[in-house]
Amino acid sequence: MEDEFEIVRCGLFGRKRTFRNKRTGVRCKQKFDWAKEVHDGWARVLIDDKFTFFNPNTGKICNQKFDGASEVYDGLAFVKIDGKFTFFYPNTSKLCEQRFDMIDYFYEEWATVEINGKSTFFYPNTGEFCKQKFDWADSVHDGWAPVKINDKYTFFNPNTGKICNQKFDWADKVYDGWARVTFGGKLHLYCPDNGYVFQKSFEAWDDCSVQEALRAFPEDFEHLPTVMFRNSDQIQKCLDATAEGVKGRCSQEGSTKEAEGYAQGIYELISKKIEKEKKNIALEAEAKTNAEKELAEKKRVAEKTAQNIKNLGKNLGGREL
Repeated sequence: MEDEFEIVRCGLFGRKRTFRNKRTGVRCKQKFDWAKEVHDGWARVLIDDKFTFFNPNTGKICNQKFDGASEVYDGLAFVKIDGKFTFFYPNTSKLCEQRFDMIDYFYEEWATVEINGKSTFFYPNTGEFCKQKFDWADSVHDGWAPVKINDKYTFFNPNTGKICNQKFDWADKVYDGWARVTFGGKLHLYCPDNGYVFQKSFEAWDDCSVQEALRAFPEDFEHLPTVMFRNSDQIQKCLDATAEGVKGRCSQEGSTKEAEGYAQGIYELISKKIEKEKKNIALEAEAKTNAEKELAEKKRVAEKTAQNIKNLGKNLGGREL
């Protein structure tokens, strides 16, 4: 557990730091000039003005030393070496070969990095770089990152390499499949997945929400991103807001017949959209299952191949290869 250990003072005049197990009271033998809390099994520590990582559960101190280091998350940390930044895996002591001027963010397994005054995206697990370069880039959320190109903002998907066609005066991070953007002096909602800008414009940040957009234009329910349909509570709020919008629109119609026609049209639109998204989510689940099966099969083949090589070694030389 992350909070199993606490940092305590030790050494002459309490100038050093070590870790104590909260449950047993046992202190680690290792002492450090400075230490931070444990994250993902590892703690940042300082030894002779250099950073490294310490695992209080095993007592292991990484051999590598750095000019700077971040906390460890998902087995990965940012480190600084000779004025450049890269990635380090404490569990394996692996250090990425690539060097960057800056590492700005790390979300959804993609890092936003800076090289020679340009921003791009790097996948530490494979060492893969995106070919596209930007004047500025934010972090990846829901597969998309806001980026800046020639003083305009848009969105980029590092998984597919797609850059949205729409350009904005400003763009926020993507959450639940949509983002706040500005153009024409107004706030709008935008869905990078389908390239749709909601019809409702907003004056204030706090008023800018999908529910408010649907109350003003119920027909925009058709353009909600698939990711929103994975959350039943969230989609229920959207349905409620759409219903309120339909009620308000019907009350403005000149005749009952027109109101009934409008309401029926929205109802059919919602029904078709929900059925479509059910199929999309089912296809996503099927694709994930197939990918997991494929990965399991590759692992099985690799293990069998390794065993065959060992057997071959025994047959040829009487010992394992």
